[in-house]
Amino acid sequence: MKKTILSLIAVSAVAGPACAQNLDALAKVPGSTLATVEHATAQYLLKNGAGYYSPVLGLVFQPQTTGVVYSRIFSVDQPVFQGFSDWDYKGPEAINHLGVQIAPLLTPPANVGTPDPRFIPIDNLTASQLAGALWYYRLAHPDKKLRDFPHTQALYNRGSVLAYLLTQNQDLADVKEPARLKMIQDVRNNLPSVKLISRLIDPNFVPQSYAQLAAAVAKSGYPKRVTLTPDGFPEPLPAATTLEADADFLDTLLMLSNPDEMAEFNNTLSAYQSFAEMTPEEKEGAKQLLAARRATYHLTNESSPREVLEGLYNRLSSLLVDYRISSLVGNKQLYWAYPKSDIYPVVQNIIKKHQPTALVQVNGQRLLKNPEATQLFVLDAILNHGGINDLAHNDWYAVEVVTAFKYLCAQYSGNPQNIPHLKVMLNALRVKLSARAFPYVDEGGNAPEIRVVDDFVGNIPAYPGQIDDYIRSFTF
Repeated sequence: MKKTILSLIAVSAVAGPACAQNLDALAKVPGSTLATVEHATAQYLLKNGAGYYSPVLGLVFQPQTTGVVYSRIFSVDQPVFQGFSDWDYKGPEAINHLGVQIAPLLTPPANVGTPDPRFIPIDNLTASQLAGALWYYRLAHPDKKLRDFPHTQALYNRGSVLAYLLTQNQDLADVKEPARLKMIQDVRNNLPSVKLISRLIDPNFVPQSYAQLAAAVAKSGYPKRVTLTPDGFPEPLPAATTLEADADFLDTLLMLSNPDEMAEFNNTLSAYQSFAEMTPEEKEGAKQLLAARRATYHLTNESSPREVLEGLYNRLSSLLVDYRISSLVGNKQLYWAYPKSDIYPVVQNIIKKHQPTALVQVNGQRLLKNPEATQLFVLDAILNHGGINDLAHNDWYAVEVVTAFKYLCAQYSGNPQNIPHLKVMLNALRVKLSARAFPYVDEGGNAPEIRVVDDFVGNIPAYPGQIDDYIRSFTF
C-alpha cells in the first residue's frame, strides 16, 4: 500500500492523455506558445516515455520503471523525496524532506538534492504557495479527494486552518502565539489565495483551468455578481451551480493571475502574492477572461442611470474586502481607486444630467424623479475622498447628500428588503459626516440650514436595534 500511495501517477483531466500532445503539433495551435519551454528537452522526454508537456502543468515527469526514481520531481500527485532513491514512505521523520509542486514546470527540474523553488516542503508553505499546490493538484486530479493520501491530507489540514482564519475577525493585539500571529497576517495579506483555498478544499468543488473557463465564458458571457431589484438595490444572484456562472471564483482567479490589472479591487492596500508562474497557454486564458470581464462591465455616457448603478454595485462587490464594512470608509480603503476608475466619469455624468434631489407628483404622492441617480449621488459622496466632493470639507454638499439619503429612505424603507442596503449607506455616511472639519455650533455663524447635517448624525441611534426605525422615520 505504501508504494500505491506515493507512486500514483494517474494524471487525469488536465494532464491526461488528451493533453499529452506532441510539441510540434502544439506549437502550431493558434495562440499557443512554447517560448519558455525547453523544446528539445521536452521532445527527448516524450520520445523516451518519461513525461509530456501539459498546457496547464508544464512538463510532467514520470518514473521510467516502477519503484525507481527517474527524477526527484514526478508530478503534482505525490510529494517529492529529496535524497531518496525509492518511493517507499520513510515514516514521520521523512516529512521535512517532502516537497509539493506550487508552479508548473516550464524548464526541467534541477538535479536530485538541489533545491528547486517550484517544490516546497509542506510545513513551509505560505498561503499563496499552498493555493498553488492545491490548485495544480486539483486540476490534475479532479476525481481524487485530498483526504485520499497522507501528503494531500496534510495540504487539506493546512488549507482548512487558513480557510477558518479567513472567517475570523480577531484583533491581532490579542494574539499571543507568534506562529498563529504570522499565519493570521499571511491570511489577511493574501486574501485572493485564501479565498481560492476555501474553494479547493471542498471535495464537491471541481476546478477548471483558465483556458477551460475562458472557453465557457466566451459562450455564456462573464457573469455579474449582482442585479438590481425593481427598487434599485442589489439582489445577489442565486448560488452558482456551475463554475462558469460563479463571478466570485472568476474574480479571485483574475486577482491571482492579473494583479496589476485588478489592482483597483485590492482594498486591503497591501501587495498580495499572485500565482508564482503559469504556462503561456494559461496566461492566454487569463487574458481572455479579463477581456470578457471588462466587456461585461463596460459603461459609457450613454448608459442609463440604472445600468450605471448596477455597474457600480458590481464593482463594489468585487472588492477583496466586503464594501459593507463601514470602517473602510474612514481610512479611505473602501474603494481607493474610485476617482481613477473607468466608472467614475460615467457616474459624474449621470449626476450632472439628473437632479438627485428632484421630486415629482405621481397620483398625488411625492416621489423621487430619478431614484437611481439619487442613489448614485449618495454612493458617490461616500466613495469620494478629497476635493470639492468631500463630505468632510463641504457643508453645503453634505446638506444635499443628507437630503438625498432621507428621500431614498422615505421612498424605499417601507420594503424590509431595502433596509439592509439603506443601513449600509447610513453607517458609511455616519463615518464620513462625523469627520466634518466644521460641524455646526449655535454661535458658530454657520447658515441655519447646515444644522440638518449635525442633527442627522447626532440622532442616529447608538443601539443597532433602533436604526431600522430611524431609517423608517424619514418622509418627504
